[in-house]
Amino acid sequence: MAKQSAKKNRIPLGEQLKNIREEAGVSLDEISHSIKVNKTYLSKIEAGDYENLPPDVYVKGFLKGYASFLGIDQRDVMRIYEAEKDFFRSVGDKDDSTIKAKKIQKKVFVISPKMVAIGIFSIFVVLVVWYFYKEVGAFKKSPKLIIVSPTSNSIIMEASTQIVGDTDIGNQVFVNGQPIFVDEKGRFKGVINLKNGINDLVVRVVNKFGNQSERVVKISAQYKTENGVSDSEKKEDEDTVKEEKKESGIRVTIKTEKENVWVVVLVDDKEKFKGMVNPGGEYSFTGQRKIKISSARGKDTLIKVDAEEEFHSLSENEGKVEEVFYGDYSILNEEDLSSEDDQGTE
Repeated sequence: MAKQSAKKNRIPLGEQLKNIREEAGVSLDEISHSIKVNKTYLSKIEAGDYENLPPDVYVKGFLKGYASFLGIDQRDVMRIYEAEKDFFRSVGDKDDSTIKAKKIQKKVFVISPKMVAIGIFSIFVVLVVWYFYKEVGAFKKSPKLIIVSPTSNSIIMEASTQIVGDTDIGNQVFVNGQPIFVDEKGRFKGVINLKNGINDLVVRVVNKFGNQSERVVKISAQYKTENGVSDSEKKEDEDTVKEEKKESGIRVTIKTEKENVWVVVLVDDKEKFKGMVNPGGEYSFTGQRKIKISSARGKDTLIKVDAEEEFHSLSENEGKVEEVFYGDYSILNEEDLSSEDDQGTE
């Protein structure tokens, strides 16, 4: 009974990991293959079935790999895991002590059926009154939402910022529709990508009754792009851009307009970006040989290659896709192209 009550007050670690994984459009098979952990163990972690997992030292290794793949702070995950493990252990100890106490009492006292019935009825009435008092009050109350940083109207000189805040235990937090990790104390934090200029960070908290609280934090982002030129500075004309792209290789710009999209970008076989692309932001990447883009939703991922004037969908496929864009073919031989085609097929 104690375990059920605890689970209602907050979202278990496994369920949080599962929600973030599904939002990113990533399957357990992909994570299992990437971090070399049996899919069965990952499934048990998401279900909170710690009793049927290997020894504790292995479970910690599984969780660290899982968190690293999703881009979550490993320390937060480990704190929640330790708290859940200690909680269930303490509940088990209390259950054992209660059983022992009852056995001792049976030897000393004679409890009549009438006394038992009155005691049970009294406890039931108290629990019902307490439950309705607490639940009705919580149902009417808007969830707590405190944003520690960043402060509204602040200026950020980078392409991303960390949002930190506090809410009630068990609530879900979203920033511009992107789920944010909440620890066992109700604290939340996450990294949000920014576009050059004014950004509206819409922070929304939802409790188990569906009640919501919302705040809007305005941020001014002023940062340099990869080539050292900000959006507010003078831009090169189209002919010059085309000429430079021929010499440097290839440039791909990514954005999304409707929803957050999970994207992985490899530039010349090196991972340059892994995370959510937020609506309104544009992210540019330049490579010498090739740029490979993997997206959880190909149709919602918009790209512009080199000096193209308009964006177009990465793919007509609405699901997961992988596309490779090549730069100067003069630096690639037939063997390079053949090996890249084979990798794309896989």
